[in-house]
Amino acid sequence: MAVRWAMRLVGAVLIAFVILTGVYGQFAAPTMGEGGVAMTQGDTADRYLVADTFATDCVFTGKDGGEVRLGTQPLGRSFLKGTTFSPPGVAGTLTCDRELRVMSGGAAKLAQVAEHEFLVAFPGVLLIAIAQVVGPRRERKTRRS
Repeated sequence: MAVRWAMRLVGAVLIAFVILTGVYGQFAAPTMGEGGVAMTQGDTADRYLVADTFATDCVFTGKDGGEVRLGTQPLGRSFLKGTTFSPPGVAGTLTCDRELRVMSGGAAKLAQVAEHEFLVAFPGVLLIAIAQVVGPRRERKTRRS
């Protein structure tokens, strides 16, 4: 019985992880404004640029004059979709042609995992389904006269 509840719990956690990460990315992550995001020398923390309904072009311009171009594809039917940007470690500014939500640090790493929603949520659904179907065998009681 405890195993069945553990399977249900793990399955629910996997599904909730995908849903909550997607909701945070779409609605609660900080927005990159007109000025972009300034990055300091030595900053190599990944940034996850959350996609929305339109394609977006972004440019990282370093203080040394170097440029890195990237962009996001439209969200489509995905729950969470975006582009990971790993800064080159030089000071500079990341700007985009539209406002985007940007996740950084641990949230960026979680978003990279949650982006593969089917691969994360499907085992959760499978665990819950198995826990519902498979259970302890109960012996039938027979009536003796």
